Amino acid sequence: MITKKTEYAIRAMWELANLNGSEQSTANRIAQRQGIPPKYLPQIISELTRTGLVSSSRGFGGGLRLGRQASDITLLEIIEAVQ
Repeated sequence: MITKKTEYAIRAMWELANLNGSEQSTANRIAQRQGIPPKYLPQIISELTRTGLVSSSRGFGGGLRLGRQASDITLLEIIEAVQ
């Protein structure tokens, strides 16, 4: 059984995996598209970024994207990153 936090992390990673090429997203956009409560997402993204699963850039034109190829990321890595 997985926690809601883990489910939200998996859904956020799914959203990022479905971006095209160099496209980026924002935490607010991910929360809206995946139905994730916006107050939980920054902490989850922070943990995913700390482990290298997500890459973030600040400033104008910044955003979130996968830290490496989607095919190189396992479900177990996502679960371990947030639990």
